[in-house]
Amino acid sequence: MRPLAPLLLALALAGCSSLRPAQEETTGCREVFEAVYLSVTDASGAPAHGAAVTATNLRTGAVYGPCPADPTGAVLPPGCAADPSIGLFDPPDLAYYKLVDDGHRGGLSARGDTLLVRGTRGDAAFETRQVVRDDGCHVERTWGLETVRLR
Repeated sequence: MRPLAPLLLALALAGCSSLRPAQEETTGCREVFEAVYLSVTDASGAPAHGAAVTATNLRTGAVYGPCPADPTGAVLPPGCAADPSIGLFDPPDLAYYKLVDDGHRGGLSARGDTLLVRGTRGDAAFETRQVVRDDGCHVERTWGLETVRLR
């Protein structure tokens, strides 16, 4: 009867692996919705709220943004400034604009796509490039500034 104990223990432990989250076990992906943001300041370094921001994928020609006049829905559209009160950013008082999110993964390559990002507010403007990619689970920035200044 003693040789059965190791077999029963092995079978019991094998059943425990089914308790792990199914998505992480099969894909290695975290169950979060990721986005790439760009912080925009004015010439003095103060947050540039109210800027019009667009990002153009130079490979596909897709344009993300600008923010619609009345954004609706659970997910903030590209080009829109994130609400600083949600506490996702450090420091929280800057003007963060969404460039792309996980909803755009199908339009991004795994090797990385260059986004031409332009913004204006009044007579001030900026232009920068960002490289973003679909890492198989989420969008991520692989190159580019995290903060730009309107001039």
